[in-house]
Amino acid sequence: MYRYVIELRAANPKAPFDFEKGEERKHVEQAIRITNTSASFRKEKRITIKEILPEAIVIELGSQNPLENPIMSLKGVSRWLVATGQFNSHIYRRSLFSGVVRENGRDETEKLSDLEVANEFLRIMFATEAGDKQIKRQLIETVTKHKNNRL
Repeated sequence: MYRYVIELRAANPKAPFDFEKGEERKHVEQAIRITNTSASFRKEKRITIKEILPEAIVIELGSQNPLENPIMSLKGVSRWLVATGQFNSHIYRRSLFSGVVRENGRDETEKLSDLEVANEFLRIMFATEAGDKQIKRQLIETVTKHKNNRL
């Protein structure tokens, strides 16, 4: 599972959210519940609220697959909130939220499958962007050491 911690603020800097008011908070919580039950999210993604600040909300987006742009996965939440009509003053340049990814990465507690390990090994060894010889050398030494321990 890949985890993305995202801070969401109003896209319109002149109209910040006020999550201390129960109404806006209630709508966001409901939009997240509805999005989590949608067909596109049900099996592959999950949104949970981590923290609610006066002018921002911090969410965690979990995904079975890595996401190139995790903030774009929140379109369903935005779409539902805009449909309520309660958030029109927060829209700026056709966006409701301005988002910043605070953390991203793979959940360390999850075990990798042999295929995922092999794919990552091949990516590091042969991809042009992974050109660091020191990393490749360490990877080969680690694989060789483990291979010798198994024999």
